[in-house]
Amino acid sequence: RIVYIDTERRFSTERLLEIMRTRYPEVYGDAAAAEAFLHRVIVLAPNSQEDLVEQLHGLEDGMRKCNAALLVLDSVAYLARRDFSGGGRLTLRQRQDSLVTMGKILKKAADRCNAVVLVTNQVITRLAGDGTAGVGTEFDPQRSFEAALGNSWHHCVSTRLRLEAGANGRHRMTVDKSPVAPKLRVTYSVGADGLRFSGDVVAPQT
Repeated sequence: RIVYIDTERRFSTERLLEIMRTRYPEVYGDAAAAEAFLHRVIVLAPNSQEDLVEQLHGLEDGMRKCNAALLVLDSVAYLARRDFSGGGRLTLRQRQDSLVTMGKILKKAADRCNAVVLVTNQVITRLAGDGTAGVGTEFDPQRSFEAALGNSWHHCVSTRLRLEAGANGRHRMTVDKSPVAPKLRVTYSVGADGLRFSGDVVAPQT
């Protein structure tokens, strides 16, 4: 089974079915098979950062009971940033503590349940020359970007993949951090069948 935590309320059953039917038409072209696949996806939709952390506390037992092999948290930044900024309920210290707690829970669930945990984050875009650090982009040399949530979440991540959107469907994925892989970059596109890699794997220029 798959556990999908949808903090931004953007999960689309129609899009998931499109990907599965296009990529594996011999399996999911049948309506009954497609319906059976959807029943294997458990979607959670927390309303706040506190609600998210509470759901995560019961995650390990839940994943064991349903034999989940994949957990997707999309995205880790949305509720933390929303509840912290603009007069939100969380102080900076509370947000940092919450992120560290989430990181520990997710790593524990991955290890004990032998599952893949995929977490999406947001990015902060900055104009070049504003005196702040960021990851440069070849698609727009006047801008740079960095992962949201700062050092609190930075140190919780084991492997970081940076996705960079470009013109004409020319996108790039870079391995920014990994305990087992070197820093590499690959071109990809997104279509009806989901994400497709294209071109050679190269070492990004520094």
